[in-house]
Formats: sequence, structure tokens, C-alpha cells
Amino acid sequence: MESYESLKITRYPVESTKAINVKLVGSSTDESIYPNIESNNVDRRFKKVCGCPTILIVDDQFINRFIIKQFCSKYGIASDEAEDGEQAVAKATAAASRHCCDGFELALMDLNMPVLGGVEASRQIMDLKLSRRVNQSLKIVAVTAFPSKTEKQKC
Repeated sequence: MESYESLKITRYPVESTKAINVKLVGSSTDESIYPNIESNNVDRRFKKVCGCPTILIVDDQFINRFIIKQFCSKYGIASDEAEDGEQAVAKATAAASRHCCDGFELALMDLNMPVLGGVEASRQIMDLKLSRRVNQSLKIVAVTAFPSKTEKQKC
């Protein structure tokens, strides 16, 4: 098994620092489910003039993608979705070939998915970064519900 240093990962996940519990009953516009963030304080690189999505949400579970997409929409951030790692690699590559912008700035990657898992998809995307076939500033954040010690070591 490769160590995280060989993958050029800049930070090793230790423990989650904050958990957000979302109540899905009631109105989807319930302000209490969102952190206290002003829409105009969102980093400019997540709001592209061309309107292209800047965040790639990668998860095989529809409800997880839906919640994250709603959160992005709340703050005016355009996002795209992939159901597995294979789709994520394809979308990251396609986004980088746009003529209006550099592609995605952030990928929120589930670890356990069918077809191609999050760890392997992240490796492939990092390889594409080395060959300059995806956005050079693209960051990948692992998103998982139940991280085990083994999963953390894989990252």
C-alpha cells in the first residue's frame, strides 16, 4: 500500500473537526441547517464569471449529493455531480478542457463507491494533474460517513 506522501497529499486526515447534522424533515429552506456564512464572503474562485461549476460532488448516494448541492446553491456556488469515481475522473478532465475557465477548484469525494472508489479516483486525478490534464489548483476532499482507521490510512 502506498503512503499518503507518495500521493503528494498535502494534509493527512486525522479526526473530523466538526459534524453537521441535517434535519431533512420540513422545509428545505430552513436556515438553521446552514452554518452562519454570508453569501458575499464565499471565496471568489468558487464563483466563476462564466457560470461553470467549480465544485464536483462525487458520491453514489443521491441524498448526499442533493444535500451538498443545496448547500452550494444556497451560497451561489455552481456545482456538478458524479455518481462514482469513473465519472469524476471523466468530468474533471472534461472541465479542464473548457475554453472559458480552468475547470473545478474542489472535488468532494466519497471514499466507498461502486465502479471506481474515491481513493483510486483521487489517485487518477492526481496523475492527471501531473500531466496538466486537469485544473492545477484542484483540491480533493475525502467525504465519508464512517471513516475507519484503514480508510484514513488509504487517504
